[in-house]
Amino acid sequence: MNYITKKAKEKAVEELEKRAKDQLEKNAFFRLRKDKRKTNSENPYYHKVTVTNPKNGKTKTKTVERPVPRGISNNDAKILRRVRKKAYRWDMGINCSCCFGLRFGWSAIIGLIPFIGDFLELFMSFRLVWKADKIDGGLPMQIRARMVSNIAIDFAIGFIPVLGDFVDAFHRANTKNAWLLDAYLEEKGKALERKVITNEENPQDRPIEVPQDLKAHPGDTEIGRPPLEEIAG
Repeated sequence: MNYITKKAKEKAVEELEKRAKDQLEKNAFFRLRKDKRKTNSENPYYHKVTVTNPKNGKTKTKTVERPVPRGISNNDAKILRRVRKKAYRWDMGINCSCCFGLRFGWSAIIGLIPFIGDFLELFMSFRLVWKADKIDGGLPMQIRARMVSNIAIDFAIGFIPVLGDFVDAFHRANTKNAWLLDAYLEEKGKALERKVITNEENPQDRPIEVPQDLKAHPGDTEIGRPPLEEIAG
């Protein structure tokens, strides 16, 4: 009887975890659609903010690292920053002033190497997904599948002679995947703060309790948004 009860509890926990992840990824996709974010061109790592000088009241624009979502664990925040930074370097870390300010990354340069370049790009992109999957509870299935799909499209484009390398520089699978992770952790952070997961598209639906699998590990305190850190240049 105890064995049956234990199995029933384990199954209930697994179903709760699946429902929770399914709803969070739906919320993430809904958020990206709602925000109309340009996930292949908007910088995932840096953004510009307007700062006012308290002495003279003058304002100026600074480029700073994007803050992490509220409520997520230190582990999730560390991984998000790492994925954002890598995606930025691979896809848009180089500014070509001679090409009307076109930004591209090391991925585009490596892709120019005949044949082997495309496979090196593929390896780097999958390493980024592997890193993203290290968040607490791992990536939901559909989020991971979308990331893999972005990489597959990128890889296929790269095989088109000459034109493929040019188009590949604008497709930016790594940047798209960084924004997918960002949207998912934004929704996860809100759920951790509220203690429940709500349906953002249909708020009248019954909320889902946040399962233990998605919470921070013991000793990993949850954090808020860090102070803005000025970036040189």
